[in-house]
Amino acid sequence: MKVISDIATLDASAYIRKLCKHFIHKIPARYTEVSGQADFPKGTLRMLATPTSLQAEIEVDSPEDLPGIQGAFERHLVQFAFRETLEINWKEVPDMPDWQEVARQLRNPQGAAGRQTGMQMNRSNQGMIQRAFALLELKPGDTVLEIGPGNGTHVPAIPGISAVTYTGADISETMLAEAIVHNKNLPNVSFLKTDGRVLPFGAASFDKIVTVNTLYFWEEPLAFATEIRKALKPGGRFCLAIATAEFMKTLPFTTYGFTLYSADAARSLLEKAGFSIKEIVTTQETIESNTGQPVTRDLVLVLASY
Repeated sequence: MKVISDIATLDASAYIRKLCKHFIHKIPARYTEVSGQADFPKGTLRMLATPTSLQAEIEVDSPEDLPGIQGAFERHLVQFAFRETLEINWKEVPDMPDWQEVARQLRNPQGAAGRQTGMQMNRSNQGMIQRAFALLELKPGDTVLEIGPGNGTHVPAIPGISAVTYTGADISETMLAEAIVHNKNLPNVSFLKTDGRVLPFGAASFDKIVTVNTLYFWEEPLAFATEIRKALKPGGRFCLAIATAEFMKTLPFTTYGFTLYSADAARSLLEKAGFSIKEIVTTQETIESNTGQPVTRDLVLVLASY
């Protein structure tokens, strides 16, 4: 069973930090500048700071375990937020999601549900993001473009990020608003909105370009791959990271607007767009799916140059 609450506040990051510091005396807990998690004996509390709210998610195996975790969270949050009056309303996440809506939010996260989707995507994509950036081999002074950075909470942890100029381009206004706040202390990091068809950059603008789990949504794949190639400097590196078509077919939401690719299909697309393939990495990883269950997925990372 899972419940969520979107609690309006401008101090979510501070509250998450205080809550986790308190919980860690009795149970495992951890936090970053924008998120936190506390592992209770009979359930898990996850928190995300957005520009205007604290998003809380509690997951338990049995409904009778829910009130105890809700009570602990609410009591301590109210205590730490004594300078304001918080409205905490919980909503149960249906056991059988609306898969078409899940697909829509994965394509273009919007509103409170989109922020929750961004939180889940950031957790599940961490391994792919780390592998993709490792293949880019960032160097001081590089100009870097990430297409589809989501809520951007991963950006501060990218190795070498402080020595490069990073741009994140996304079609989701919800994700861009999140990403801007989460990276406000990084002057070399910026974000802008795109339409998913044309990249608003001049030719040869970037040394390195990366995109993770966006290929499924490209409306005109060859045209957009060509846009990416044009934005890449000669000799630059582009990393395309996806989960394989064979794995994606097992997910209940990919029948709604997803175009799936094998490693060979991804290679062929980039070659047709004028890229030269340097390396194709295939691997597996175990993640928590959008339904909260552990799954092992097959990954493809295509490293290309121009």
